[in-house]
Amino acid sequence: MNTDDRMKALFREIFQVPEKDFCDDLTPDTVREWDSVSHLVLFTALEKEFRIQIRSEELIDLTSVRKIKDLLARKGIM
Repeated sequence: MNTDDRMKALFREIFQVPEKDFCDDLTPDTVREWDSVSHLVLFTALEKEFRIQIRSEELIDLTSVRKIKDLLARKGIM
């Protein structure tokens, strides 16, 4: 499974986002289930799935799929 597929699976599991609706433009404003608690669930899942550590400064700024992908790229994942 590639990185994008792994992220789709996490968004499907945590936010019930259908695979066909997954895109870089998803944000807390466009995903009703993306609230402060599920934000923490997502980043815990990202750390586990990609074996990375996300600093609190990074966590606050990651408010879209695009920004998450940028972080993963900076960490050498994508």
